[in-house]
Amino acid sequence: MYPYQILSFDHYEMAYRNSINHPEDFWGSVAEHFLWKKKWDKVLEWNFKEPMV
Repeated sequence: MYPYQILSFDHYEMAYRNSINHPEDFWGSVAEHFLWKKKWDKVLEWNFKEPMV
Protein backbone atom coordinates (compact mmCIF):
# COMPACT_ATOMS: atom_id res chain seq x y z
CA MET A 1 0.00 0.00 0.00
CA TYR A 2 1.24 3.49 -0.79
CA PRO A 3 2.11 5.59 2.24
CA TYR A 4 -0.44 8.28 1.41
CA GLN A 5 -3.31 6.23 0.06
CA ILE A 6 -6.34 7.95 1.59
CA LEU A 7 -8.51 5.43 3.42
CA SER A 8 -10.59 7.76 5.59
CA PHE A 9 -11.12 11.43 6.32
CA ASP A 10 -8.92 11.13 9.42
CA HIS A 11 -6.17 9.67 7.26
CA TYR A 12 -6.63 12.54 4.78
CA GLU A 13 -6.22 15.09 7.57
CA MET A 14 -3.08 13.34 8.83
CA ALA A 15 -1.57 13.24 5.32
CA TYR A 16 -2.51 16.88 4.73
CA ARG A 17 -0.85 18.01 7.98
CA ASN A 18 2.24 16.02 7.09
CA SER A 19 2.35 17.59 3.61
CA ILE A 20 2.22 21.06 5.18
CA ASN A 21 4.60 20.44 8.09
CA HIS A 22 7.13 18.26 6.23
CA PRO A 23 6.65 18.87 2.48
CA GLU A 24 10.00 17.43 1.36
CA ASP A 25 9.46 14.20 3.30
CA PHE A 26 5.85 13.94 2.12
CA TRP A 27 6.51 14.49 -1.59
CA GLY A 28 9.74 12.50 -1.53
CA SER A 29 7.85 9.52 -0.13
CA VAL A 30 5.12 9.88 -2.76
CA ALA A 31 7.71 10.19 -5.55
CA GLU A 32 9.44 6.97 -4.46
CA HIS A 33 6.45 5.05 -5.87
CA PHE A 34 7.02 6.32 -9.42
CA LEU A 35 9.49 4.89 -11.90
CA TRP A 36 12.18 7.47 -12.69
CA LYS A 37 14.95 7.35 -15.30
CA LYS A 38 17.06 9.43 -12.92
CA LYS A 39 16.35 10.09 -9.26
CA TRP A 40 15.85 13.72 -8.36
CA ASP A 41 18.50 15.87 -6.71
CA LYS A 42 15.98 17.96 -4.78
CA VAL A 43 12.42 17.14 -3.81
CA LEU A 44 11.26 20.75 -3.76
CA GLU A 45 12.72 24.05 -4.86
CA TRP A 46 10.85 27.27 -4.35
CA ASN A 47 11.25 31.00 -3.88
CA PHE A 48 8.44 32.67 -1.98
CA LYS A 49 9.49 36.13 -3.20
CA GLU A 50 9.28 35.25 -6.91
CA PRO A 51 6.52 32.74 -7.60
CA MET A 52 6.91 30.67 -10.74
CA VAL A 53 4.22 28.48 -12.22
